[in-house]
Amino acid sequence: MHSDPAVWRGPDIERGSAGHGAVGSTTFTLLGPLEVLKDGTDYAPSAPKVLQLLAMLLLRPSKLVQIDSIVEELWADEPPRSVRTTMHTYVYQIRKCIEQNQLAPRERNCSSPSTRATCSR
Repeated sequence: MHSDPAVWRGPDIERGSAGHGAVGSTTFTLLGPLEVLKDGTDYAPSAPKVLQLLAMLLLRPSKLVQIDSIVEELWADEPPRSVRTTMHTYVYQIRKCIEQNQLAPRERNCSSPSTRATCSR
């Protein structure tokens, strides 16, 4: 585990029995330019508002972030007319980046009896 408070490392996950390959850890750096590092490659989004939203979400791990807070952070007093659509697009872009680059472990199949107990943790 890295001791720098500006770095958050995702867990190293291995799922041999579930049919998934090993997933390396993803590291997020928040001081200086935001980086999303996995296996030496930076996968951080390049769009400024998407990057700003990702930083906001990383600063609030495991917390619900209200839409109003996101709007205030990204646009202050001048949100675009299509603010909700734009915000949903930014969230979609973050999710797409995470999925395409395998930056998070795959979700477990919670309907399977062998994984049901671990899904509630």
